[in-house]
Amino acid sequence: MNAQTLIDTARALVSGATVRCLLRAVPAAVPGIAFLSGGQSSELASARLNAMNVRFKARLPWALAFSFARAIQ
Repeated sequence: MNAQTLIDTARALVSGATVRCLLRAVPAAVPGIAFLSGGQSSELASARLNAMNVRFKARLPWALAFSFARAIQ
């Protein structure tokens, strides 16, 4: 397995686990969920958000986004 395959696999596992957790815990009436970047680069945070939206958008009752508040501080 090459490095990119490992990265893609990890991204799929993390995005799947995150969405499963959110579907179990967050009411559909919530309009959106904003993730904090948590020290991630904007590229990595965007790739992870994209993975969740690409794989699960049809099943998500709310919008997903990232907050990059540190960029405007």
